[in-house]
Amino acid sequence: MSCYSLKLFYALLLLLLHAAVSILGFNSLPNSAEIKCIQTERQALLNFKHGLIDGYGILSTWSDDDSNRDCCKWKGIQCNNQTGHVEMLHLRGQDTQYLRGAINISSLIALENIEHLDLSSNSFPWSHIPEHMGSFTNLRYLNLSYCAFVGIIPSDIGKLTHLLSLDLGKNLYLYGQIPYQLGNLTHLQYLDLSDNDLDGELPYQLGNLSQLRYLDLAGGNSFSGALPIQIGNLCLLHTLGLGGNFDVKSKDAEWLTNLSSLTKLRLSSLHNLSSSHHWLQMISKLIPNLRELRLVGCSLSDTNLQSLFYSPSNFSTALTILDLSSNKLTSSTFQLLSNFTSLVILDL
Repeated sequence: MSCYSLKLFYALLLLLLHAAVSILGFNSLPNSAEIKCIQTERQALLNFKHGLIDGYGILSTWSDDDSNRDCCKWKGIQCNNQTGHVEMLHLRGQDTQYLRGAINISSLIALENIEHLDLSSNSFPWSHIPEHMGSFTNLRYLNLSYCAFVGIIPSDIGKLTHLLSLDLGKNLYLYGQIPYQLGNLTHLQYLDLSDNDLDGELPYQLGNLSQLRYLDLAGGNSFSGALPIQIGNLCLLHTLGLGGNFDVKSKDAEWLTNLSSLTKLRLSSLHNLSSSHHWLQMISKLIPNLRELRLVGCSLSDTNLQSLFYSPSNFSTALTILDLSSNKLTSSTFQLLSNFTSLVILDL
């Protein structure tokens, strides 16, 4: 057989073998080779489940029997389809279905590759956010809101430098100061600490969060001291909520005008706002771009409102929500606000 004929023979043989493999399915991985969750991570999830009261069967798929050992198929879990590592734990509760009891977030530290952790809207009264939250070094999204956590915000959260979103709002019982280490989260775009029992001065390091779009510190908190002018560095903010017993000084108001992207401004319980004409002037300059303005419980009078809306140009056509409740306004305010033809919600 010539050299050319031999090469042709081998080429035809390879084609036949390739066709046979495709037809018989030998190129498919057997079930035993499918990517499944890591054993240590499965055990960590089962440890996390232990102690929780699951009256609604939310975790009914979380079991260790032979037919259901792949935790990547459990409810609320998402794994990397190449490595099998858990990357998402999403167990957000609902009004009619939620987890409760004693929660042990520390048991999840074995999930070294987790990027998304959402335990919001469940009921974990008297549970604390663990001090070593910084161990979840790959987290991009952390939501522990509406969970009834108590205690301080651990400074270790400042080690989660990949975080894009942090929501600890609506827990009611988180107290103490905001740890200055949160200023290390320079990739953060969303920060909600509202409706807790936080106090003390705002750390100026919050001004390092230059990527922030949403910042809500209002509702229930009783912060004090001066508002740090560094908040004016957050020029990408579209939503700002502040509340507490801040010392509102005229010289501290200039940074407000740096927030050129702001569309929602919520200020609550700033009782001396009514005595600062300069602050009202700065807020007035923002109004043409605002879609939502809430000045609740700020001791404002009719005269203060006239300072806010001193010019026809301040009657924004974009403003759809105006909340001036719990102030000292009279019926004459209605006539002034009648110029807002775009309002959908007006709360006095």
